[in-house]
Amino acid sequence: MSPAKDNVVPIDSKPSNRLDGSVSPYLAAHAHDPVKWRPWGSAALKRANRLDRPLLISIGYQSCHWCHVMQRESFKDPDLAGFINRHFVPVKIDRELRPDLDALYMSYVTATTGSGGWPLTVFATPDGIPFYGGTYFPRQSPDSRIPGLADVLDMVLRAWKLQRKETMATAEEVREYLSGSWETASDPLNTATVADAATALRGIEDPSNGGIGAAPKFPQAPACTFLLEFHRLTGQQWAMDMALRWMRAMLRGGIRDHVGGGIFRYSTDARWSVPHFEKMLYDQGLLLSTLAALNNHKSDAEFAHAVRETAEFLARDLARPDGGFNSSIDAETKGVEGATYTWTHEQLSAVLDDTQMAIATEYLGADETNLEEGLEFVVSRRAGREYRSVEVDEILALLRAVRDLRPQPAVIDNVLVSWNALVARGLIEAGASFGEPVLTQLGLSTIDYLVAQALSAGEVLHAVGDPSVAKVRLLEDSASLTAACLSAVILADRHDLLKLAIKLHSKARKQFRAKDGRMQVSAGDPLIPLMPVDQADAPTPSGAALFAENAARLASITTDTSYVEDAAATLRQFSRAACAVPALAGHALAVAAMLEREGLLPNHKS
Repeated sequence: MSPAKDNVVPIDSKPSNRLDGSVSPYLAAHAHDPVKWRPWGSAALKRANRLDRPLLISIGYQSCHWCHVMQRESFKDPDLAGFINRHFVPVKIDRELRPDLDALYMSYVTATTGSGGWPLTVFATPDGIPFYGGTYFPRQSPDSRIPGLADVLDMVLRAWKLQRKETMATAEEVREYLSGSWETASDPLNTATVADAATALRGIEDPSNGGIGAAPKFPQAPACTFLLEFHRLTGQQWAMDMALRWMRAMLRGGIRDHVGGGIFRYSTDARWSVPHFEKMLYDQGLLLSTLAALNNHKSDAEFAHAVRETAEFLARDLARPDGGFNSSIDAETKGVEGATYTWTHEQLSAVLDDTQMAIATEYLGADETNLEEGLEFVVSRRAGREYRSVEVDEILALLRAVRDLRPQPAVIDNVLVSWNALVARGLIEAGASFGEPVLTQLGLSTIDYLVAQALSAGEVLHAVGDPSVAKVRLLEDSASLTAACLSAVILADRHDLLKLAIKLHSKARKQFRAKDGRMQVSAGDPLIPLMPVDQADAPTPSGAALFAENAARLASITTDTSYVEDAAATLRQFSRAACAVPALAGHALAVAAMLEREGLLPNHKS
């Protein structure tokens, strides 16, 4: 029954599968795999039921390095593909286009394995209930600790054929567990929750390197936002200091692209030195908003420089000619992760003279290689801009000119409404905080683009220009666009957008609020076997937390106190995360701190 032995029937020799013609770059990249992928939908589920086969659900995105690795190792392998085609119904999902499905299956994998990530690999019953899963599986097992995909396929197939009753019982347990985990806790977020969460974050700070915990390290903008709001609420200086350490360490490490601008998705080490090299649109927008909030507390020239570089990167590398921004930039260049971005001493010395090389060694991280021949490193700037900034900037410009001549990673052209709205908001907030009207105007033009392209009969689309998700409705898109409109109203005198913000918020309340009061991730797809509920903020603010923030801001703008009830009711669904893992409820906690500052949070103590 194993893939190595089950080679009786040759695989279909057709050059493409059901992904052929996909607008999604990720799905299109798998259209010529020998695996007979199908997109998520009724056809795939009906086929699984008709053939009595489990679903093999593979979720990823085009800028993901390990997604490419798994494709090359396994999904391009004819023997393995043949086994998959004969015994499973393989379904490929672009997580950028279907974050609701990703939320469902990621919740399962993180609950059962303790961690998550992409590629996400899940086996499910024909109606989509998961019963086994993980993330990246190598083609063959490298050791006893890590199963290979070939072994996993064999194990799952045996369980499906020989232990069906037990397998279906497992799936039913999963259904019950996930449904229970998404139930709203009885206790609301209150003043004690906010204080305890801030103390908990302080307890897990990495004081030497900034940020939370050890490796890997993510920007985690929502948690940083909470620290700033907690400082505004209480005046506790340590919260501000922690946020400043966090941001400076990140801006000076290799997770920031000092040569070309922008930040990468996360750092693989505790010092923020070596990034995972994809660049995501949402990280850039959240960075702009966070820097603006920090600057509002304490003006900082280094932050202003980072804002200008990030905006330049967005306009140069991710902006679309017709308006809006593309979703991401691939981690790989010609199959090698980070190939465009790394340097050796030999490469540096070919560009820089001796004086410049000495400066690069002292201020750009070249010393970390210990001059070992051929060893690659990522540019960092540990001293910030306090030392020899003019000379360092000149060196970085030289490196940029050379790097531009290298092969470049692909730009992924999904146009996602929520991520574009986060960038629009970030540009408007940064423009106001740093006195950069050009940024404000770019943010406003992005909102205008979204209003023109992403509204359909009063509802907000998820992606512009992709008919495969034309009926997908996600809370994150509506809430993010509403939040951007409110920032434009407050900071850029675009009072014409207030009416739209009120309308979008009201529509979201009706569209995404379940009967029990919880705000659901999505609405309108009857094929989702379990509807996820927004209960976490990472790496982006969740749609529900943004909905609560929008309600709080609308209450302030309109003086309509009914919006306060919206906010407080929605925050209840974050109480478990806020108490257990506050880093995963950062934006919700920030909203709670905002309400507490106004004396509107439940159990408020003056």
